[in-house]
Amino acid sequence: MSKLIWVLVLTVFLGLWAPGELRADSFYPNAGVDTTDEAETVPYHHGQVLLNSELDRPIAQPFYQMTTLAFKYGLSPRLDFGLQLPYTDYWNSSPYVSGFNDLQGGFKYLWTPNLEENRLLVSTIFSLKPDTADYKDDLGNGATDCALELVVTHRLGRWAEHFNYGYNFLGTSPDTPRPNHPYYKFKIDRECSQAFSLSAEIYGEDNADNDFNENTLQSTVKFTYALSSNLSLDYGMAWGLNGRTPLRRNLFGFTWNF
Repeated sequence: MSKLIWVLVLTVFLGLWAPGELRADSFYPNAGVDTTDEAETVPYHHGQVLLNSELDRPIAQPFYQMTTLAFKYGLSPRLDFGLQLPYTDYWNSSPYVSGFNDLQGGFKYLWTPNLEENRLLVSTIFSLKPDTADYKDDLGNGATDCALELVVTHRLGRWAEHFNYGYNFLGTSPDTPRPNHPYYKFKIDRECSQAFSLSAEIYGEDNADNDFNENTLQSTVKFTYALSSNLSLDYGMAWGLNGRTPLRRNLFGFTWNF
């Protein structure tokens, strides 16, 4: 319990210090070795602290830096709990805007036991994003959102495949139509050595629009280097695959397992 209290204090400190996350309408985590991608839960009585940042410029918009501090903890062998605290800096905007985005929390439950490799692992994630940020400065949704997601993982040797399919249930936001919509992700991991691994993924959101260019679709490549059994760094690049998605994003991540 004392370890958990210490980690929570550190998490709050880092959250106040960290410079720049996720735009209001997405549940998609940015950089980092984020175990939301995978069916496995955080080990019982263990946890993770993730500090992720991305740099992006949407079409005809100012640059922004988004940084997310995430905390996860294993409540049981099959259940973990997580929090995400995002912060955004909009550069060259008039007026200048920066601040915290909506806080997000959730639970992940592992339905299948962690058996030998070459077996499918299945989890369910429930996420809640309450209305905690400033809607007028475009930092929050002005509404409470939630999402339900299915995660399937298959591992064999140094390879792993992950398939995520979720559905966003969006609250009524002031003056902004936000229809409920599904999202999906397919990711492949490759462990190249004990210290180095890489991954590639396709992520999309069907924003309930008949125009393909109004839906989010992007590809991401990430490189991860383990400094130790508990610490890892990663860098990624994301490319938009249609007119709706920004052309390129640079992703940076730090993960501490305890």
